[in-house]
Amino acid sequence: MNSKALKARLVISGLRVSDLLERLDRHGVSMSKSAFYRKLNGKSEFDRKEMLAIATELHFTNQELISIFFTEQVS
Repeated sequence: MNSKALKARLVISGLRVSDLLERLDRHGVSMSKSAFYRKLNGKSEFDRKEMLAIATELHFTNQELISIFFTEQVS
């Protein structure tokens, strides 16, 4: 996951995490701030429904969705 790109998109959109989480709730996605940050920091993963709701709310193209949520990690 490219968490920097997701954070940047939040900043560009002018949304706070709490704003995004409220909007996700309209898509049937209920998530606490702590759960969002765990997922953002790679401690757990976003599921498909969460990814699609975030992509919709932040107006991702299909390519952006793929590049943000499906990046290959190299260690």
